Amino acid sequence: MPKVCLMEFDREARHFQFLAEVELSSVPTKGDKVTLNIGEEQEGFVFEVYDVHYTDHSLTDVNIIRISNVNDYFSSRFPDIV
Repeated sequence: MPKVCLMEFDREARHFQFLAEVELSSVPTKGDKVTLNIGEEQEGFVFEVYDVHYTDHSLTDVNIIRISNVNDYFSSRFPDIV
């Protein structure tokens, strides 16, 4: 399983900042959804992959944008599907 560096978009600062280093079943691509349990209560959140940066000298950076928590996302009946 590849290890990637997740970079979450900070809306106030308008840039991506380090969130976590994780192992995923594969390296996601732009538009994919990633679900992570984060925070003290290990609450699940859904993120959308904005961009992926590959390098030859470090982990792949996966830039993600937080959509919502898992419960709200699934109870909203998938608003991104028109």
